[in-house]
Amino acid sequence: MLIFIKAVMKDKKQSDELSLKLNIAGIALFLLLCAAVTYFSWPYISDFIQTPDAFPEFVSENVLTSIFLYLAMQILQVVVALIPGEFLEVGAGLAFGWFGGLLMAQLGVALGTILIFIIFRKLGKPLIMRYLGKDKIEKFEKLNKNPKRDSIIFFVFLVPGLPKDLLTYAAAFFDISIGRFLALTLIARIPSIVTSTYAGKSIIDGDLLTAAVIFVITGIIAFIASIKIRQS
Repeated sequence: MLIFIKAVMKDKKQSDELSLKLNIAGIALFLLLCAAVTYFSWPYISDFIQTPDAFPEFVSENVLTSIFLYLAMQILQVVVALIPGEFLEVGAGLAFGWFGGLLMAQLGVALGTILIFIIFRKLGKPLIMRYLGKDKIEKFEKLNKNPKRDSIIFFVFLVPGLPKDLLTYAAAFFDISIGRFLALTLIARIPSIVTSTYAGKSIIDGDLLTAAVIFVITGIIAFIASIKIRQS
């Protein structure tokens, strides 16, 4: 019995260490990308502080570069669960407008989700068990067997601020096709992404009040939803 307990504790420790290492590596890469974006766009960022039109001007002059850098960060955000997606969605609104930002965010999310499904389905369940831990896996397995699974997934991705990316990891092993999962989650994400990209556009337009109202309302909705989920 003592040997079994030690083995379990050792496995949990290895799981925590792997999770920590992967998160640190992902966040470090994300920060490097942010630093690269800041370095190359700093003249426009400094001008943006004085002239709001400077940032969209940079994007229009460097369309392909801007799209590539944004998609790279958005994909990484989906893969590394600790990075909040809302900040990038607001950035998409700043750079591409509310509708263009919606398209860019959805494309990045779709590519990141496909990447997660490919990696975890290729490498197998032991990897995700080591990364997420046994307790979380058991909860997600219960969700997979729940007859209302698809409705729950849709709700989680519909409400802004709720943790979505860990669910994407686990869904790679659900009995659900990647096409169905993408259809559920991309449609559900639209209201949340639109509010974020519209807030970003409002900042560009100098309408800080609208942006502030959007952030406050979104925060309240996320807070209430998180309480309801914990209670259920």
